[in-house]
Amino acid sequence: MDEAAADQREKARMKRLARFASPTSPPQGPGLADAPPPPPQLRATSSSSSDVFDDCSPQSTPRGAAGATPPHKKAALSSVSATDAAASSPRQAKSPGAVASAALVRVLQITLKKREERAGVLYLSEIASNVGEVELSALNIDELVAARLSMDQKKAGMHPLVYLMQAHRRCTDEIRNVRAPGEVRDTLIAASKLLARYAVSLLTVPDMFDNAVGDSDKVLSAALLGSPASSGLGAGMMQAPSQGFMSQVLAEAAEQETLTEVVSPLLDAAVQALKPPAQPLPLGQPPEDIGERHFGAARALVALFKEKPVTSAFSQRHDFFLPAEAAAPPPQLFFMPPPSPRSGPAVEANTALGAVVQQRVHAVVAGTNFANIHRGMQVQEVEAQFRQLRMPLSNMQMSQVAIFNALLRGGASPRAALLRWICEAAAANDAAGATQPDRSKVSSDGFLLNLGFVLLELSKPFLEEQTKANLIRTDTKFVAAAERHYGAFPDDLQPLSPSAADPAAAAAADGDVNFITQCFFLTWRVLHLGLVSQLARHENLLRHINRIHHQSADPANDLQLSRFMQQQFGTMVSLYQPALLSGAMAFVGTAARWIMRLLGTRANPDSQLPRMPEHFVEDLVALTMHLAIYEPHALEGASSHLTSLFECVVALLSEPQLVHSPHLRAKFAQLLYHVYLAAEHKPDAGRAMKFAQPHQNLLQMHPRAQVDLAQALLKLYGAVEAHLDVYEKPDVRCRIARLLKHLWGSGTEHRNTFQRIAAEQESFVRFANGLMNETNSLVANIMDKLTEIRNVQVLRQDAAKWAAEPNQDDLLARHAENERSVKANLSLGNETIHMLAYLTSDSEIQKPFLLPEILPRLTTTVLSVLTKLVGAKGVNIKVNNAEELDFRPQEMLAELCRTIIHFAPYESFHAAIAADGYYHTSPGLLPKALSTVKKLHILTAAEVEELERVVTSSGAAAEAAAAAEAEDGDVPEDFLDPILCTIMTDPVRLPSGHVMQRATILQHLLNDEHNPFTRAPLKVEELVDADDIKAKIAHWRESRMEVETGLK
Repeated sequence: MDEAAADQREKARMKRLARFASPTSPPQGPGLADAPPPPPQLRATSSSSSDVFDDCSPQSTPRGAAGATPPHKKAALSSVSATDAAASSPRQAKSPGAVASAALVRVLQITLKKREERAGVLYLSEIASNVGEVELSALNIDELVAARLSMDQKKAGMHPLVYLMQAHRRCTDEIRNVRAPGEVRDTLIAASKLLARYAVSLLTVPDMFDNAVGDSDKVLSAALLGSPASSGLGAGMMQAPSQGFMSQVLAEAAEQETLTEVVSPLLDAAVQALKPPAQPLPLGQPPEDIGERHFGAARALVALFKEKPVTSAFSQRHDFFLPAEAAAPPPQLFFMPPPSPRSGPAVEANTALGAVVQQRVHAVVAGTNFANIHRGMQVQEVEAQFRQLRMPLSNMQMSQVAIFNALLRGGASPRAALLRWICEAAAANDAAGATQPDRSKVSSDGFLLNLGFVLLELSKPFLEEQTKANLIRTDTKFVAAAERHYGAFPDDLQPLSPSAADPAAAAAADGDVNFITQCFFLTWRVLHLGLVSQLARHENLLRHINRIHHQSADPANDLQLSRFMQQQFGTMVSLYQPALLSGAMAFVGTAARWIMRLLGTRANPDSQLPRMPEHFVEDLVALTMHLAIYEPHALEGASSHLTSLFECVVALLSEPQLVHSPHLRAKFAQLLYHVYLAAEHKPDAGRAMKFAQPHQNLLQMHPRAQVDLAQALLKLYGAVEAHLDVYEKPDVRCRIARLLKHLWGSGTEHRNTFQRIAAEQESFVRFANGLMNETNSLVANIMDKLTEIRNVQVLRQDAAKWAAEPNQDDLLARHAENERSVKANLSLGNETIHMLAYLTSDSEIQKPFLLPEILPRLTTTVLSVLTKLVGAKGVNIKVNNAEELDFRPQEMLAELCRTIIHFAPYESFHAAIAADGYYHTSPGLLPKALSTVKKLHILTAAEVEELERVVTSSGAAAEAAAAAEAEDGDVPEDFLDPILCTIMTDPVRLPSGHVMQRATILQHLLNDEHNPFTRAPLKVEELVDADDIKAKIAHWRESRMEVETGLK
């Protein structure tokens, strides 16, 4: 030690000695002497401690430090009366001084009387020889305790600090047993304070005692952490210090301005105990799971943080925040760049709170408890394993919550530091939202789940009480202000709507954002990076397991399947933790209500929302939909939150300009299907849930749904045509179709909505076009697959041919794939045909179907499907397992015929059928359909009569069209539509100069918004009437008529 340090240490030593320079007398103030007797049981009187010392914490103590008793104290020792024999006589009641002395002997386990020496009570013979056998009192225990602490440890039998902790615990018990205020109680309170002062002295200036002990901080750390072995003491020699002892020690240290010196080693030890071993684990050894070492460290932090000054000291640690980003080294050949000091793993490894939050259940370790899951485990056994594995995680998470709460309540400085740490942790894990994140850049899954759980717990006040939720600001300025959130919300996040106003400019000039608002947005961001992203990856794992299961020849003994299922259930331990999911659903409801409040702040109904990340809305949808599909019990009791989400989704779906992404709008429809449509309306639903689900009445009963939902879904059905890929589109449209079918049958309120959208020609035409496109492509694909399925079935019926088939395995594999494909496609195919039938039953909805740009599409759709069902090749789709594949040809035929019947009153429909190519290539198609429905009795007599009318009228229209074509003769090429090769009646000119029939180009643009000749983008507004061509065609027709008239 250098001279300056030695001098500073000596000054501190003398300062502490001065604290013991005056006699310690029992407190006489009204706070102690006049206090009523305490109750028998321990009573919590302070938020910082539940110990009895809440009633006897230091009132006002002189500054200084503990040490050996000054010489003048000997006089005080000798002045105490030595005539204690009479007071202890059984015939005479003991005086208060005698009672206090006896209590001090039991507490301090020291005595100045030889006769009181016994096992556990040490006779201080040297002092007794100087002062005599006197009673112990508040006036003489200073020197006695100092002498006890100065004794050799081997002689004393324990470490001095352990002695002080145990004595303090005994003192607590004695105070608890004192029934009345007075000398005894005051003496014990003074003794407790003295023990705390000596503890501080041992921790800060241990060499002030004769036998200097420099490891007191390690002993106290080990006691707090519950690991006495780490201090070199046996487990039986040490108990965890009471909260009262720690409260008094920390208060005394703060009074002496040595709090940091006292708590820093304790905090260091706790943080270090939470960290994993520095050495890498041997190959094949599973990672360390939550154990007693971690619980002890967490409990120690919780206990320390009950004293607010400790939270300030903790938040000022050098490892509280991540270090600044260092400059990148210059590129070198074969140089591996070092890991970033501000990455997700760095948050866990290099920050004190990171060590706290990283405690988790490892999926690999947890998965070993489900080694037989692929062979089938009883539900009760699986649930028991979940409960057992989640218990330590839940206990640790509650400690994490207590630590965060203490920092928040510790004052402005710890709260600001905590919020900054959360922001930096989120910023460091920006890449965690990826489908396959780089594990060298992001924190562990458990860390992010724990952080999300803690934030949800901190958010509980405003998640459970709407008045507090209303304090969340209805703007996104905090999200836009990087200087406030330290990069938690990167600038490149996809916005909900790119055209929305950016609040960043106003954010700088705005006032401070309140804590509730900061906590709300940070929770949203952390849930996105943690829970929501992990649920998406879990879905991918489940799909992979499903594929392996289908492909496995022996699932019960498939080791690959077993490994992945262990991973699945090991992950579910943390991911599906009930408290986490319950809190997440509460957040979903609060966030949905906040969005509705935000919608209400717009200047006019058509304006945008403030700029916000798209994942804000997507997270609410993805989280809820995942739980509805994979963990539906998590939605039990969440109907109020689901109601708020429903209102939010319907509002956003009704205003497409608010949500730019068509994929997100498609997810709205999937959410409505999976969460809000009752199981009896879903053919693919499993068992109905046993708990009440009032939110499933919202589709039918909610006023906003009755007004807007059907219209929004019809628009969405048409919109997905141009934006979703071939794999995603069928599933989304099938869900929309089933939702629309449910709404159609839910009452006149919804039916009026269908009629209203039919009046919006452009939107409805796009929807109708998408519906018929879907029907055509699906039916064509289904029929082709059914033909292949039938061929294999016929081949296998001939045993000899099948035995001679060299490619049996390939055929069977393709056969199984065809069956899966047909079953999946028929779900949507049946719904689209059914939708076409029920929509066209309404006279108002029939009108847009008769428009020239969509009518030919309608007739083509109906006739093409009829060709597959009753045409010449209809026998090729008669498979043996039609019911298993959900193939119901009679229902298809009946609904197609009903669609035709709905348009029986319209001659334009008859003419369109006659002009259709399918009618010309299969002239007997409609008569064959008519005879088939008569034979199967699948239509009523009135319906058969209407169908006969259409068949007759279409035949007449076909004859008239053929006669007119013959009269036209050779038509100039300029007068023919270049696509359909028919005479144009309403020609329009494209920007490229090409001329087309208006209905033809409009039909083309419904599917492809490009010029069919140049592939340049093309809008309807760019079409120009070709009046010159129209005039030439009219002149040509007049000339033809004049010639024909002259010939006659």
